[in-house]
Amino acid sequence: ASNLLIALRAITPIFKPIVAENMSNNTLLQNRFTLTTRWVTILTIPPTLTLVLAPETYLSLLFTEQYTAAATAVVALSIGYLLNAAFGPEGMMLEGLGHTRLTLLNTVVLVGVNGTLDALLVPTLGILGAGIATGTALTVAGMAGVIEIYYLRGIHSFSRGLVRVWTAALLPLLVGIVIVTNTGGLVLVISLPILVVFSFVVGLRLIGGFTSEDV
Repeated sequence: ASNLLIALRAITPIFKPIVAENMSNNTLLQNRFTLTTRWVTILTIPPTLTLVLAPETYLSLLFTEQYTAAATAVVALSIGYLLNAAFGPEGMMLEGLGHTRLTLLNTVVLVGVNGTLDALLVPTLGILGAGIATGTALTVAGMAGVIEIYYLRGIHSFSRGLVRVWTAALLPLLVGIVIVTNTGGLVLVISLPILVVFSFVVGLRLIGGFTSEDV
């Protein structure tokens, strides 16, 4: 599930230097932050939906049948990773602006929330509790970073384009549910990711999810 953050991690070497070189240009930083956040979200939604819609199928394919017992935990964890990615590269923004202590604080918050929820949820929910704990901690840490950036510089990662991205995600979600309900086995393994990506692109095109800034 951690591989769902690959898009977010891929932009790190590029985004942080841009922030550091343009610390005094809030307009440019705002533009880059919202643009990057939107594209990270676009690239993270399809694999997340695929894994959330058919966790047992892909766990048994990548590992063994025994791992399907962790399906619900993987779903909770995947949603947490998606929400974390959807906050954008807030950690790199803070570091680029010179607020490394805040990134350390957010890491401490992540570990603290994760540990606390593990202690509360694992005894009753088992591995699902662990998934919920980690997913929640990732979401809280990402939200903390976004709030800190807005407080310090008045910059945020949200835009109308991002709302359109989330709205467009409803189409592949519905398509995926139909596929999972009516297929199985190898057909499901192959068709689900392809049709999720295709329907997501169609949804983005229909709702105006792509902008002139993407060119």
